Amino acid sequence: MLSFDAAGNALLCVSEHALVELAAGASDAAPVAGTALPLGAVSLVSEAAADEICGMFFGDGWRVATVDDLTMSYAAYLPREGVFWVWDATADAAVAWEAGQ
Repeated sequence: MLSFDAAGNALLCVSEHALVELAAGASDAAPVAGTALPLGAVSLVSEAAADEICGMFFGDGWRVATVDDLTMSYAAYLPREGVFWVWDATADAAVAWEAGQ
């Protein structure tokens, strides 16, 4: 069950397909997007649940951004401001990430 919370954060989602299309010049769509509504942490019980939420907002092939995504392929496309939930595999939990960190 989704928990929308005005005090929560948007979930940061990424798409490898959109990244490849952008790199190939086949699209100008951003490969990174934040959900339009802030989510409460209670909605993010697992990485699979977070992936499902990304798919609900953006379509097939979208998944939750991981901590590793923030410094790798998606780094150039990350938002410049805001606070987002991302998945930390080490903690096996969603953690808040502030753009510009």
